[in-house]
Amino acid sequence: MTGRRVALSSLAQDPVEEVPGHSAATPIRLAPARIARTPLNRRTSFGTPEELTELGESIRRRQLAAVVVVTRARYLALFPEHQDQVGTADYVLVNGERRWRAATQVQLPRLDAVIREDLADSRADLLDAVIAENIDRKNLDHIEEARSVEDLVAEAGSAAAAAKQLHRTEGWVSQRRALLRLTPEIQARVQAGEVPVRIARSIASVPPEDQEAALTDAVDRQSAERAARHREPRRRNPENAPGPGPAPGTAPATDPGPAPGTDPGPAPAPQDPAPGPVGQDASPPPPQDGGAAAAGGSARGSAGPAAGPDLPWDSPAALAQMIRSRLTSEALAELLHLLAA
Repeated sequence: MTGRRVALSSLAQDPVEEVPGHSAATPIRLAPARIARTPLNRRTSFGTPEELTELGESIRRRQLAAVVVVTRARYLALFPEHQDQVGTADYVLVNGERRWRAATQVQLPRLDAVIREDLADSRADLLDAVIAENIDRKNLDHIEEARSVEDLVAEAGSAAAAAKQLHRTEGWVSQRRALLRLTPEIQARVQAGEVPVRIARSIASVPPEDQEAALTDAVDRQSAERAARHREPRRRNPENAPGPGPAPGTAPATDPGPAPGTDPGPAPAPQDPAPGPVGQDASPPPPQDGGAAAAGGSARGSAGPAAGPDLPWDSPAALAQMIRSRLTSEALAELLHLLAA
């Protein structure tokens, strides 16, 4: 005999007093007004009113996930200081606040919920249940997450106990708490995404009055490191740098070869031509005497062997012409991307 699907709403009974016991999860349908949010939830961003309206209408058509609640009596037994925030509501949210807000926004008459009194065995257990969903689903920004972790450390008694409660390492907990040592201004910039969290954590141990200067130094250092990484392949492989080639508007020099009747000697080893545009011969190697014609007619000499290719750095037009003559279109696109980074 096959089982029959049962709708969550068909198992619910309206007043909680008529539900016999709550040792197990108890499904119920509730008017959103009978539910209060918990001050334990540090999340502040739930979407725009338009987004909440869209979610509320989706829930009206079909609610796939119930919100999780505990009874008012069970909640206030643990957090009596929240009585004013809870007000006269019969239940308090554990998670699902965005769905509850959306249902309130579109004035849904009922919302699927599950009563989980087992989550409220202690203050730390309830707090863990409130923040765990947000942390696991990345619903909190970095500062909200840090504040939630700090709340749990206070309830659990230590960072080690909070880490165990969250099934995380103590290092993970320590990294989150470090953000709370930042000044309020820098915390706001972290929340806005203007300051990378890695940099924010690196300056958290700096005295508050020095954090702005430390932040500027850290950002500048990161920019310099990024620029150095872009230059690294050219610095490691100087032999792969393109030679100067002929000056614009001049024909490449040709090798007349050995004189008639002389021994040409052993043939030189074949050399791979420098890359160039498809269908075009590669430019010849640079002259061996160390001299090269620069753009505008100025000559660049060398008193000895050149330390590297002699490029017309003082003439961007000549340099661009040389690069175009030696790089494929794909390599040229990559170079332009690196220069613009």
